[in-house]
Amino acid sequence: ARRAPLAATPRAQQLAQIALAAYLAAAGRRVVDAAADHARSRRQFGRAIAGFQAVSHPLADAVIALDSAATLARVAAWEWDAGAPQAALRAAAARLAASRAAEFAAHAAHQVFGALGVMRDGPVFFASRRILQLAAAPPGASSARATLLASLGL
Repeated sequence: ARRAPLAATPRAQQLAQIALAAYLAAAGRRVVDAAADHARSRRQFGRAIAGFQAVSHPLADAVIALDSAATLARVAAWEWDAGAPQAALRAAAARLAASRAAEFAAHAAHQVFGALGVMRDGPVFFASRRILQLAAAPPGASSARATLLASLGL
């Protein structure tokens, strides 16, 4: 029998957001690395497709966003561990940045792989599917946005 409801634990929620941000940044990097490997080996018009700007630039943009998100997750983890007053703000920012970067990375990877990327036995299907699932996981981006906006008085 249930005796009392569990109270919301902000520190646990912050830690969950930080862990999610770190996972999403790493998973996003994995799909980008797989797409880059594919682009280096796939040939079209007599040269590797990695040489085309339409292929390489989105992957480069994804790497920059993912590295930034991973750094933000590390900063958030450090502040959470130190009990810093900005820990909630950093955790929310890390989750938003990593979700956006990982979703962009998954999209860019699918563009590189084409139909191969969306096949169930394709090289990034399960990783990109997991990225999309976790980016939408509760408490969701709206909660993180509310935390950030509240810090600005909005």
